[in-house]
Amino acid sequence: MAKSVLIIDNDESIVEFLSFFFESKGFKVYTALDGVEGVNLAMVHKPSVIISDMMMGQMHGFEVLQRIRSHPELASELRMITTEVRAGKSRMDAFKNFAARTKVDDVRSLVAMLVQTDRFGTSIAQALRTHAETSRTKRRQRAEEKAAKIGVKLVFPLVFFLFPAFYVVTLGPAVIQFVRVFFGQVVNR
Repeated sequence: MAKSVLIIDNDESIVEFLSFFFESKGFKVYTALDGVEGVNLAMVHKPSVIISDMMMGQMHGFEVLQRIRSHPELASELRMITTEVRAGKSRMDAFKNFAARTKVDDVRSLVAMLVQTDRFGTSIAQALRTHAETSRTKRRQRAEEKAAKIGVKLVFPLVFFLFPAFYVVTLGPAVIQFVRVFFGQVVNR
């Protein structure tokens, strides 16, 4: 199995330079332009070496490495992929088995994309960038959908719990004053 390198840096020129250097030395190179994408790539590909910028905007390098270390289940799955490849299975078959074992839709789509890039010989880095962007868009859409549903879910608690208390606090003194004035005029007659 070829040694692989994951390069995580928010500066594209540095990523391109390091990619060119390591590819010329025979390494399989994976690149990420932010920490979140880097963690995802590290979890999927389990590179031999990770080169990370320590000062990135969204997630700094130490946090990237901590997140990679904090997933023992995923680490065991990645060891299983490595073991299958060492035993003679093709990398794509190992990835397909990984998707079948995890039964996670995002992993299945990633594996399908990896199989397709391998079959057609397209750039894995560009495909991963596109896949990462698509995944971000899907996550954002799911979050927006949940946010849209919150308003409907809050109607009943507001109507039955908050509004009655609000009415008592705001209208209570007015009602008391109204009763005093009304009953005060009735008693005076």
